[in-house]
Amino acid sequence: MTDNTRIEELETRLAFQDKSLQELGDSVYRQELQIERLEAAVRVLTERIADLAEAMPESTPDDQKPPHY
Repeated sequence: MTDNTRIEELETRLAFQDKSLQELGDSVYRQELQIERLEAAVRVLTERIADLAEAMPESTPDDQKPPHY
């Protein structure tokens, strides 16, 4: 293998690695945005569940024992 061939091969590999690194960085960025959106959705749903739990009566007639017990 000549020096020029080796240099060209190394340059090709470096270009491929640069492209791969950029794609991985883009993927991580998109995942970070998605995680932020999902965390916000979980917070909203958690608040809604808490609000609904507070609005519910402590016990429902179905939960109470009949008077003859």
